[in-house]
Amino acid sequence: MVTRRRALEMLASSVLVACGSAPKTPPAPKDQALRTSTDLLGCVPGSGLHWVVRAKLRDIAAAPELVGVLATIFPEDKLSAFAESHGGVDLRQVKELVVADYGDATLYAARGVFDPARIESTFQRRGEVEGRGVDLQHPPVVRTFGNVGDTRVQVATFGRDAVALEAGRFGPLRAFEAFAEGKLKRAKPAIAQDAFAPLMDGKRLPSGEVLALAAGPFEGEWRGGLGGLLGACTAAGLSFALAGKLIRVRLVLLGAFGTDAPAAAERLSAATNVICQNALGRLLGLDAPAEPPVVTPAADSLTWGAAFQIDKLGSGIHTALDAQIREIMR
Repeated sequence: MVTRRRALEMLASSVLVACGSAPKTPPAPKDQALRTSTDLLGCVPGSGLHWVVRAKLRDIAAAPELVGVLATIFPEDKLSAFAESHGGVDLRQVKELVVADYGDATLYAARGVFDPARIESTFQRRGEVEGRGVDLQHPPVVRTFGNVGDTRVQVATFGRDAVALEAGRFGPLRAFEAFAEGKLKRAKPAIAQDAFAPLMDGKRLPSGEVLALAAGPFEGEWRGGLGGLLGACTAAGLSFALAGKLIRVRLVLLGAFGTDAPAAAERLSAATNVICQNALGRLLGLDAPAEPPVVTPAADSLTWGAAFQIDKLGSGIHTALDAQIREIMR
């Protein structure tokens, strides 16, 4: 599998050609290639999915309370240099970004306004193209596939409004495309399947600006996570929602807790307290929440929620990850 930096480079350079900062922005088409959902998350296939993260990048960049925080973490000169060296990319102008992991494959998808010809030429320049297919004529859905270094890569453009890339084993992207075009009438995307459906009812887990979902069973080192509770979970969800100067965090664990739910809630409270009080937690300001954590037990779920100061969290992220961010943004 590709490294974190390699994945970001492929995604940015080969796929995300952003629209907002360019002098001339191509108009959005009247006929959208993504027909079944305005939400990319609703097109992610569930078969073999380990986890998926959705971020509303433009909403995050536009939040007034985050201007100073983002300027600290991602200085303007770094973003400008990144855009200059990656084909004019400005990630702040991407409306929605989805990353889904399938173990032997990773799927990336982004919504914005893109130039398909530029995307394809960038992929041809950076990789070894094996083939090209036009799956839909109007609006055009075009796939280009081959190798970037030692990694198998396939890129699809959905008219001008969305692009997707898969790295590793081919398969998730074609299923994503079928959901996007409304061709899979009987199959369900990941968020509508049994593992995640209880998390997507709008009651337990707010969608937020950032949403992460993970499917069980959790094996290996993950099995002992959160005081051993992950080993008993069928799925987990985490959301980050902006609320003025606060960021509200909600964690939901699904499982058959039954009458043991109150005891499990105490374990979850203790496990999250350890995380908030360790060195990194203190650096991020998690040890001093604006609203204290509350754990709510139920027979089929455990819910943990708290709110934190955006400025403290941003300052901590800058201190903790500055070197890594500078390396990625080169």
